[in-house]
Amino acid sequence: MPRKRKAAGTSPPPQELPPAEPELWLSQLAGSPLVQSGHLVSLAPDAPQLIVAEQGPPMRAEEAATVVEGVRKATLHEDYVSVAGHHYLITSIQRTSYYGRDVQTAVESGGEGGGGLLVIRTVTMLVVVTYAFPTLAAEVVPLAELFADKLIEHSL
Repeated sequence: MPRKRKAAGTSPPPQELPPAEPELWLSQLAGSPLVQSGHLVSLAPDAPQLIVAEQGPPMRAEEAATVVEGVRKATLHEDYVSVAGHHYLITSIQRTSYYGRDVQTAVESGGEGGGGLLVIRTVTMLVVVTYAFPTLAAEVVPLAELFADKLIEHSL
């Protein structure tokens, strides 16, 4: 069965970030109909809380700690990554980002569907984004990368 595609441009690009309000920043990304969940995870070793902000299905602290460790050691791609109860296989690595496929929904849909995961490193945190079938990576990646660029512009 052919995959139904969402119309390009169904989500506006993130606007300027309000100062020091992570929940508002994240709502600009996770409020998109293309995004299933969004999480801002601190990279600071002494952070009072690892998950700075999140919208959508919650990410457990253990999952966040594993993602942070995998990014720091450049080993995130060596095992399945769990986020909000879903398991992802990292399929592509860029200089500051990892892209993965949801292995559970890929199996459930007979290999046709999936959804996926994006992990993008900024100056002080990770932007963790999940999306569900039938959304394609090509629809979510530009939106998430633009959001991460805005965080980097603000040294976050």
